[in-house]
Amino acid sequence: MPEEHAAGTPDESAPRSTPEGVPAPPSAPRDERPRPRYGEYAPEGWTWTPPPGETTSDPAPQMTAPPAPRVPHTPSPHAVAAASAREHRPARPADRAVTILLLVIGVLGAWLSVGVLQALPQSLQLLHTQEGIDPYTPGPEIPGLILIGSILQVVIWVVAAVGSVALIRARRPSFWLPLAAGVLAAVALFVCTAIALSGDPSLIDQLTATRT
Repeated sequence: MPEEHAAGTPDESAPRSTPEGVPAPPSAPRDERPRPRYGEYAPEGWTWTPPPGETTSDPAPQMTAPPAPRVPHTPSPHAVAAASAREHRPARPADRAVTILLLVIGVLGAWLSVGVLQALPQSLQLLHTQEGIDPYTPGPEIPGLILIGSILQVVIWVVAAVGSVALIRARRPSFWLPLAAGVLAAVALFVCTAIALSGDPSLIDQLTATRT
């Protein structure tokens, strides 16, 4: 007997026998791989699609891309230079007070100008009565003229107010903007009145004859 097979030690390579003397079949090696799922361990290029209405018991999770990191906003060099220049300008408190006062006066003037435009037909009728002319009949252009003139007055002073606030915040001279708006509003009122008078030739002829 060889030395590795000592007495009383069974040979590991020899098949074990049952009590009846029949040799037992060798046990199959244990499969250590995980249990396959759909599409795993399939031949290369082969795919499997579940039938309609059937879903897999363990669907693959949907991977979502991580959100991109937020980059802090950095002001442009032009904005930095403008802010620095604004900080170095004087505050101009007197200019601010004068600008606000002129804006208040301008708003009151715009309200009066709109009232004058709305009363334009009555004013022309009064002139007809004073000059002894036939009753005044407003032309078809008068309502549109009144509407346009009123809108112009409001728009002029809204733009003046917004521009004045921007100039004050930038610490720049701003008193000139309400003055320019007042001149522009007066010109607009004069133009609307002149157009309304030009549409009444009888009144113009009477006024011309009276003056001569």
